[in-house]
Amino acid sequence: MKIIYSGISDVGLKRKINQDAIFFSSDKECEVYLFAVADGMGGHFNGEIASQTIVMGMRDWLDNFSKDYHNTKGFSGIMISLRNKLEQINAEIYSKYNQQNICGSTCVILVIYQDMYGVISIGDSRVYLRRGLKLKSLMEDDVWENQVDIRENLDIREIKEHPNYGKLVHAVGTNKDISISVKTDCLKSKDTFLLCSDGLYKYCELKDMKKAMAQIDESNIDSKIHKIIEKVYKKGAKDNVSVILVKCERGR
Repeated sequence: MKIIYSGISDVGLKRKINQDAIFFSSDKECEVYLFAVADGMGGHFNGEIASQTIVMGMRDWLDNFSKDYHNTKGFSGIMISLRNKLEQINAEIYSKYNQQNICGSTCVILVIYQDMYGVISIGDSRVYLRRGLKLKSLMEDDVWENQVDIRENLDIREIKEHPNYGKLVHAVGTNKDISISVKTDCLKSKDTFLLCSDGLYKYCELKDMKKAMAQIDESNIDSKIHKIIEKVYKKGAKDNVSVILVKCERGR
């Protein structure tokens, strides 16, 4: 499978510091591609540290990935290894930076291995998949209103008017234990993924995302990203904004 990818993380128009961090790289010999978006929380300094700790951990994981490992462990081993790495990162952030103030970050990770893909998510950063003409978010946001007991006991009006509406319930580093959502599936030719922080999807309509994800190739992927960022800027870019585009094609 041929994988085309690129990404941008930008401070936006209102913030002074970029608390987002992104990572994208590959071990082409082993056919492993890794992508991550982290959106820091809990104050400018601490949020930046948390998101950077995540992406540095992803870089470390990929740097230490070996051909021997993927030959013996396969895709399931890759997903277990990534999950273990996130648990280590969570413990590091929690022990080092949660002494007085809350420090943490959302995180969404996409890993592609041969003809499989896996998504790991904590928080409300997102990964979208465009397959054919359909576009969907692959994971559910870890926010207050998406908890089962809330949905079962409150109606829609009560949920939307509640002060906890939209608040995160899970993030990397905020607690000793971490709650991780995982999804895996087979990869198809022309599958296109978009990873982003909430600074993008809250200010960009799905139709604009879908357009940006259409007919991507090596010559236009960067311009596609810039165009979707421009849409966010036209609406004020009140938050940091990060996006990674990934296009999968048959061939090498």
